Amino acid sequence: MIFLFVLFAQIIPLDDPAYEVIDRLETKGILVGLPDTRPFTVTDIEDAVSAGEVREPSRADSFDLERILAPTPDCRWVPALRLKSDDAWFYFGGAVLTSYRTPDSLCAGPELRYYGGIGPASFYATHRLTYAPEWDTVFDAKSWRGEERPVYAEIPDARVDFDFDWLRIQAGRSQLKLGPVPDGGLLLSSEPWGIDHAAYTLRWKGVRFTTLFAWLQTDKRMVAHRFEYAAHRWKLGLSEVVVSSDSNDIIPYLFAPTAFYYFLQWNKLQDENNLWGADAAVFFPPSFKIYAELLIDDFAYEPATSPHKIGGSIGGEWVSIFNSEIDLGADYTAISKWTYAQRHDNQKYTFRGRIIGDDLGPDADRARIKASWRIIPRLRLELLGFYERHGEGDVWRDFVEDGAHDYETYHPPFPSGVVESHLGAEATLKLNILGRSFVSVIARWENVDNLGHIEDSTAVWPRVQTNLNWEF
Repeated sequence: MIFLFVLFAQIIPLDDPAYEVIDRLETKGILVGLPDTRPFTVTDIEDAVSAGEVREPSRADSFDLERILAPTPDCRWVPALRLKSDDAWFYFGGAVLTSYRTPDSLCAGPELRYYGGIGPASFYATHRLTYAPEWDTVFDAKSWRGEERPVYAEIPDARVDFDFDWLRIQAGRSQLKLGPVPDGGLLLSSEPWGIDHAAYTLRWKGVRFTTLFAWLQTDKRMVAHRFEYAAHRWKLGLSEVVVSSDSNDIIPYLFAPTAFYYFLQWNKLQDENNLWGADAAVFFPPSFKIYAELLIDDFAYEPATSPHKIGGSIGGEWVSIFNSEIDLGADYTAISKWTYAQRHDNQKYTFRGRIIGDDLGPDADRARIKASWRIIPRLRLELLGFYERHGEGDVWRDFVEDGAHDYETYHPPFPSGVVESHLGAEATLKLNILGRSFVSVIARWENVDNLGHIEDSTAVWPRVQTNLNWEF
């Protein structure tokens, strides 16, 4: 019998280590009926556990569930402030995040979190202050004093949710993700930080209709709607996204969650950036899953007049191989040239200089294979191998800007031009300490051919990184 600790409608943000094990528990059938729209709440996990209690979890599985469902499973380490009554609760705490990576030096700083709820309303916020003099991460903030004082203030999550039996409403900022690919997503991946948005979801049993409105910049809006069904053995999702520079005419889309947005913008004679997505996952007991995702940015009905702009992913996971604590996973993603791009700069599928979808980018493909071994419930060893190819196309130039004008130039070789290739491997050793605190060591090696799309230019990028996340 699985023991549930704290059952609140607390949001689990996408950078929470809980997501490292949620896919694994789902593949084993311990969690069932979870949608492929994230982030989840603790209530979502609770409902999935209740429905999926069909097999006895291993020691590692029970350890993982405790870490997801209990804010502080080790009772000696509690938030700085914790208040609770029958219908209201409030937690205030945080962590110290420290990473040292060669050759990029130090990245460190405190993170403060507060979350709580009253009745059906809940809220969550994260505030992060980071010192990073030579770190190559793109932050969701500007440095306070430029290079002379490289301190960055970030708010990746700050949102309010109202959760009812058949309706969930949310507003604020948070990281969002669609689709079944664990590390990625063609329509909406976890890469963009803190998208400001408002959304509502209609729910009935395993069916969900979601409509989302996001503010990307002053003259750029995104509206998405998604239908999904999650059963015990399979899941299906259908999505449509519109990126528009018209902030007024796109607002009625919010009140048409089942309308075909492509028809709406076509009848208004507007040239907006429409994208469609379909994804599915199938589970094979006791511990195997396959999944796939398809993205259609544009499909050329007349190939002689325009290109195809599409992407696809396929992958699988086999967890607890022969009742062990060893897992295997593999996936392949390909995205054609000019996908995500659009002739109007303020309608490209980007947010603050980054692609909203998979950060692999257009005119590229990637193959990955991963093996993970739970040596003990608190200690995990993970090995990753990958191979990527990148053509000369990018999200900032549409086919018109690239001078495509006939069938041959509309359909270039894939990947196009001088192809930059990356072959690499990564090893991670992670030890969970107390609560959700952990320490990890990452060693990475990457060989690059045709660097910068220059023939015969090569580079080798070795990297060692240590991380410490200490919660309080």
